[in-house]
Amino acid sequence: MAQNQTGRFSLLIAVSMVLCTYFIFTATANEVSAESSGKLDILLNSEKEPTNGVYELVYSVENAQNIVSQDVTVNYNDKDFSMENVEMMVDEHYHLWSESDMEPGKHRFILSSVTENYGITGTKPILKLTLKAKNASADIADVQATALLSNGSSLIKASTSEEENVSSMKATLDVPDQVQAGETVDIVYQVEGAADLVSQKISIEYDEEKLSYVKPEIVVPEHYHIWELIEVEPGEIEVILSSVGVENKIDGEQDILKLTFKTLEAGEADFTLNGIISNGVYTEKLAETSSELQIKLPATPEALVETTEDFIDDDAITKPLSNKLFNTAKQIKHHSNKGRDKQAHSFVIKYEGFLADEENNKYISLNAKQTLTEMINELIQSNEE
Repeated sequence: MAQNQTGRFSLLIAVSMVLCTYFIFTATANEVSAESSGKLDILLNSEKEPTNGVYELVYSVENAQNIVSQDVTVNYNDKDFSMENVEMMVDEHYHLWSESDMEPGKHRFILSSVTENYGITGTKPILKLTLKAKNASADIADVQATALLSNGSSLIKASTSEEENVSSMKATLDVPDQVQAGETVDIVYQVEGAADLVSQKISIEYDEEKLSYVKPEIVVPEHYHIWELIEVEPGEIEVILSSVGVENKIDGEQDILKLTFKTLEAGEADFTLNGIISNGVYTEKLAETSSELQIKLPATPEALVETTEDFIDDDAITKPLSNKLFNTAKQIKHHSNKGRDKQAHSFVIKYEGFLADEENNKYISLNAKQTLTEMINELIQSNEE
């Protein structure tokens, strides 16, 4: 076991960890900087099969960017395991300054580089931990680690437990159930259960074939700003937001950001939200959430012809029903364009009859039938009005 260290080294590390209150986004009125290490993670993996109840676990960091200090706690059931040995696995410029038992089953390590020039970048093993099982029922999967990692100017909170590795705050996208193709739609980013929320870096992925991003609008009260909004690639927007001063933090439930999109074509458009948040001391990952928007074609004779033809081209409607529906849809369009509403309506009813006939179900997919039934019902309703 490494010996506990005292003196200036441990003091410097402790002070360093405490003073790292500037988090992953440092916002001012003129600029904002952000670490790109949103995927920083810690791992605790078994290196080999246990021998006589002795396990070797390797604590490592993944996707790190100049991590100069770490405050690591390994948690285990002291009735099942005992900590037998700890071994450093990084080079001479990175040190284990302090090691202590906080309480039974909770072992703490303070590590750091000698200077900021020797921070850890990439994926590297840090510690090899040797634990001995005290009984046959001991499960090594129950051993977990948590850590506060610093690059010298920000703190990042991480855990090997997925449940602890995401924020308890709920973040979602409020997406309408459906909208017509060609219209604009507003998507609202909102949080629930926020506590001292100072800043956020969120990523929103969307279906670029069905949606086109238009503009953002901050909806949270004043003193909260969008510092950066970029389209990382088609179909992905990254946004950095924060308060001006920690006194303007967000608590509880709040709508924060509205994003406007233009719908391009009919179908299901998916949204995915993930990101990281900070209370001004450390950062946490958001639990990834997904939402779905149903984009419908407007119910016009032209759209009916086009949609029917698309389904036929995709083999979602086959003969003989395909010919009946397509020819009837063209008749609806022809009479409608000529202003012959009565004749157009009679063909609408005929089209509806083809869809309602259960004998035709073998010639049409369920999705095609549902979509066309909705369109024809809207046409019937508009004619009645």
